[in-house]
Amino acid sequence: MCFFWNAGRLPEDWTTQKLFEKHPSRPYNPSIANALFRCGDIESWGRGYKRILEAVSSHKLLPPAVQLLSGLMITYYADIRSQLVAQHLDERFILVIEYAVKNGTITNLEVQKLLNTNRSSAYRILQQLGNWLEMQGVTGKGTYYTVKVF
Repeated sequence: MCFFWNAGRLPEDWTTQKLFEKHPSRPYNPSIANALFRCGDIESWGRGYKRILEAVSSHKLLPPAVQLLSGLMITYYADIRSQLVAQHLDERFILVIEYAVKNGTITNLEVQKLLNTNRSSAYRILQQLGNWLEMQGVTGKGTYYTVKVF
């Protein structure tokens, strides 16, 4: 686990979720940001969180945890399990999310096999993981779930 903390603040109308969505760059101190850009210490504004998501995805990890604690704190985890355990997720949920990250997708049938459960229980588990997994396709055989990009 690795922590980064910065005393800066987000713009008033922003949440930590907005950092991982497409958004315009609004540096807290534009003068400092412009000076860092001109001296080559930053290549452009507004790409940092996109690059974080690309990096964790390429290493098959979940996005870092982002919190507002008298500033902005970002916590990176070395593996998926430690991140999910730190968030007190049920072991069954951890297994499902790990499988989805490793394989790119997970289906109801795969959850049934993974957890040795029936179809309706697998469906309930997938529904309870709505904060982590996103349903793709329409209800039925073609439905699968992918890990949400935060």
